[in-house]
Amino acid sequence: MKVSVVVPVKDNEEMIGDCIESLLNQDFPKTDYEVIVVDNNSRDNTAKEIKRYPVKYLFEERIGASFALNKGVNESSGPIIAFTDSDCIADNKWLGELVKVFNEKNVASVAGEVIGFTPTATVVEQFLASYNNLSQGKNFDENGDPKGGYFPVYVVTANVAYKKNILVKLGMFDTQMRSGHDVDLSWRVQWAGYKIAFSPEALIYHRYRRGVFGMFKKFFGYSYHRSLYLKKHRKELNKRIFFARYRYNSLLKNMVLMIPFLILKRGKEEKLKLVFQNIVDIAEITGSIFGSLKNRVVVL
Repeated sequence: MKVSVVVPVKDNEEMIGDCIESLLNQDFPKTDYEVIVVDNNSRDNTAKEIKRYPVKYLFEERIGASFALNKGVNESSGPIIAFTDSDCIADNKWLGELVKVFNEKNVASVAGEVIGFTPTATVVEQFLASYNNLSQGKNFDENGDPKGGYFPVYVVTANVAYKKNILVKLGMFDTQMRSGHDVDLSWRVQWAGYKIAFSPEALIYHRYRRGVFGMFKKFFGYSYHRSLYLKKHRKELNKRIFFARYRYNSLLKNMVLMIPFLILKRGKEEKLKLVFQNIVDIAEITGSIFGSLKNRVVVL
C-alpha cells in the first residue's frame, strides 16, 4: 500500500531533522512510502535542513498549517496520507501500525497515540508530558472505536492518517482556521458517515514547549481558535452556548490546593504542578473569552 507522509513546518530548524530521520527509518517497505515536508514560509534555516534529506521539499507561502497540509495532500501520490508535526519523532513501527487498520470496513481515518518526549526536558516540558493533552487513547475504547462524549471524537494531525479520496471529497483542511483545523476535519469525516479508528501501537513522541510563556501561548491559542470551529458546527452540535465548567472548577480547586504549599513553603515539585495547571486553565479561559468576542459566539 502506497503511503504519503506529510509534515508541515515553520521556523523549526532545531527539530525538523530529527523528525525526518525518524520517518526515513520506518520499519516499512521503502518503495511503499514517500515523505513530503512542506515549508510554511520559514525565516530560519529550516529549508536548508530539510534539503539535507531524500524527501520531497515543498514551499507554501501562505502562512497557516492548513495551507501547508493541503499543499502536501495535493502533491502526494499515495491513496493513504499520514500526518505528523515537525516537533515529533515517530517510532520505527509507526507507519505500519497506522496503515494496517485501514483494512477494516468504512475506516476513513486512523489515529495513533501521542506520548511526551522528555529525555532532556525542562520542568515545563515534564509537566506538559504528564498532562499530555495530545493523547488520543483516552478518546477510544479497548476495541479502537470512538467513545461517546459531550462532543464527537477528534484526532490531531500530530499522529493521524486519512484516505486521500475522502480528504479531497470533504474539501481537505479548512484554511480559515489557524488552529483547530484537525478537529473540524475529524467532525466532518464522522458526520459524512465514515469511521475514525485508533491504533495504540502507532506511536509518536511529541516535544512540548520549553517555557512558561510558550505554554501559555499554546493553550490560549487552542481555546481562542476553538470558538471558530464550534461556531461553524453549531447546527450539527445543536448548541448555541458552549460552557466548559470543568475548566473553572479546575482553576478554583488548584488555587485552593496551593494554599498549604504557600503557608508551609514546601513541596516545590507539587506546587509547580499546581502553578502550571493554573496557567493552563487561565490561558484556556482567556483564550475562550477573546475568541468569543472575535468570532461572535459564546464559548466559555
